Amino acid sequence: MSTTIFEFLGNIVLFGGTMVIATTIASFFVAQTLYNDSDNDIKISEANGEEEEEEEEPPFESLYSIDDKEVRELSEAEKEALKKRHSKVETPVGDVLMTYEDPYFVYYAKSGSIIPYRFLDVVARKFVLDHDCLGLYNKLEERKENKEENKDKEDNKENKESKGTNVFLKKKKPVSKKTVITKSMNRFKYGGQISDFEKKENAVEDEVVREEPKKMTFSDYKKMMKTD
Repeated sequence: MSTTIFEFLGNIVLFGGTMVIATTIASFFVAQTLYNDSDNDIKISEANGEEEEEEEEPPFESLYSIDDKEVRELSEAEKEALKKRHSKVETPVGDVLMTYEDPYFVYYAKSGSIIPYRFLDVVARKFVLDHDCLGLYNKLEERKENKEENKDKEDNKENKESKGTNVFLKKKKPVSKKTVITKSMNRFKYGGQISDFEKKENAVEDEVVREEPKKMTFSDYKKMMKTD
């Protein structure tokens, strides 16, 4: 009887030890799997982060391209109406609001701020795109012209004067070509702060043209009665 009890207890201990070992092994594999999954997730997120960092925003100067856009000539009335139109752009050095008063693009910005020409050029492109007036915009293009120039005009003058009197004429020095570069540029004028433009615009909107009522004479009244 005692032998049977000891065998029974031995089986229980053996079974418990087996379960502990099995549980430990299973926990190890589960932990290893979770670790690998989390490690893969970290690597994927890092890879996505690197891809996002590689995607750089285009430079500000390249915004609002007008290449291949249809250009039309504006009438004087249309140019005059542009005084009441405006466009606003957030540049790298602050907000700039722009309108047009022939022949200038008038810009408004924070007092004391220095807006580079290249940034104003971008705002001007947005303005002409917004208000369909591309004909006002001048692309910053270089036009090269070759002009002939004598390096020593005095020697040439002496050669002309001595022609026919001196047998041994001086040879004219070779004529060089000079490249003259002219640029077609937009013209900008500072109009004040953005708040100044907003005040001006509000004043125009609030201005009410009041006409005095027309006085009616007795003859006008008789004419009106006859027509009725």
